[in-house]
Amino acid sequence: MNRNIAAIDIGSNSFHMIIANQSTNGNLQIIERARKVLRLNDFGTSNVIPENAIQEAIAQLNIFKKLAEKYNAEIKAVATSAVREASNKDEFLNRIFDETKINIEVIDGKKEAELIYLGISKAIKIKNERVLCIDIGGGSTEIIITKKGKIELAESINIGAVRLKKMFFESNATDKKNITLCRNYVKKKISDVAGKVKMYKIDLVVGSSGTINTVGIINKTMKNEPVNKNNINGISFTYKDLSVIEDKILSAGNINERKKIEGLEEKRADVISAGVIILKTIFDSLMLKKMTISGFALREGIVSCMITHNKN
Repeated sequence: MNRNIAAIDIGSNSFHMIIANQSTNGNLQIIERARKVLRLNDFGTSNVIPENAIQEAIAQLNIFKKLAEKYNAEIKAVATSAVREASNKDEFLNRIFDETKINIEVIDGKKEAELIYLGISKAIKIKNERVLCIDIGGGSTEIIITKKGKIELAESINIGAVRLKKMFFESNATDKKNITLCRNYVKKKISDVAGKVKMYKIDLVVGSSGTINTVGIINKTMKNEPVNKNNINGISFTYKDLSVIEDKILSAGNINERKKIEGLEEKRADVISAGVIILKTIFDSLMLKKMTISGFALREGIVSCMITHNKN
């Protein structure tokens, strides 16, 4: 009998949990999803996870734990850049364990990229193509190239929607000066990886996580096409689509205007400007024409990894 696994992704912008197992045909079967927007770390100068955020994290993880127990699911929790860069990381991890008995594994950028690819591979049918995978999170962006299931490149870059919002759009205003500064910063940060990516012949481009999912949903909404926000595997957008959406987001000068954009979740309105600049700059730097979306990413990769581990 397949075991249920509760995968918890403690990210920079939100906490996610899925409860899943593997169906008889080898696909992941998602039983339950839960999410809480909770920013542990805004990547300021101190990089401290504040006390109120620690308490919120404890409360949310106890909610996740009860849900996992309902399905008799084994819990696996991982944390990414918000925790791995926090100056009080050890205190945070100890407090969480003392209050919830959940042991959190802090993973590095390379491991994060590998798990993201595992998740994507369960959502998008990849044959023998060479695939470029891009995942934009709150604190970092992962870029992965794979062929026939083998990872040829896995890079993590410290540019994310929350991090760059803090650096360039703290007032939530999107003036031209800060847009230019942000775009130039992203170009510089991705230049080395972009040079590596250009050495490969890419057959398929796949994107995942919050910013990219949001662009896909906004694109569908703008075109009056139906979209199920809980199942966006396989939907796509072009460079032209992205250009229109970026202009729409950046021309909304303040957060209240951005909240009116159909398809944009209100809680993402303050970080979407930074996120879409990262995505558009990557498209420009790599001369990408189209992206297919994977609704699966890190947490689905955790489940896939755990299933494989349990079999061995």
